[in-house]
Amino acid sequence: MIFVKTTPLENGILTAFILVFSYLYNSIGVIFVVLLLSMLIDYMTGLALAYSNKEINSKQGFIGIVKKTSYIGLVIVAILFDVALLHAIDYLNEYLNLTLSLPLDNTFGVLVPTWLFFNEAISIVENLIGLGVPVPMFLSKGLKVFRAKIDNLNVINDEDISEISTKEDKKK
Repeated sequence: MIFVKTTPLENGILTAFILVFSYLYNSIGVIFVVLLLSMLIDYMTGLALAYSNKEINSKQGFIGIVKKTSYIGLVIVAILFDVALLHAIDYLNEYLNLTLSLPLDNTFGVLVPTWLFFNEAISIVENLIGLGVPVPMFLSKGLKVFRAKIDNLNVINDEDISEISTKEDKKK
């Protein structure tokens, strides 16, 4: 057996990663894996396009990696938002005798990676078109339509958002 000496920080990061991935796999595993694969394919097709156009730039490549990494952070924030929201709803239901509920236990944890996937898929299609690959127009248009539909989901009513904004403006 091979043992690798690690620091407590490295152990903590690895443990956090395993916990988050376990949660993701049990709750939104498929869409998360699809997102990860689409991020990899987008990066590879973007690199191929830059190479074919003789525009390879290490700074732009690094920014792309940072952007893709931040997607994972955004998914984690969405999941944490779901956890906090569900906890708050449970608390309110138990202590105030309310019957609040959400349509899904992980509404934002599913919507955010799905929306990000559509962004990645659109980018992959654009990269392939730039490389001269024939892409059916219905695929390109269809991806944009689905992303727009996710953008227009009424998880929270527009009136609720404007009410929240008005209250925050009055505090200032």
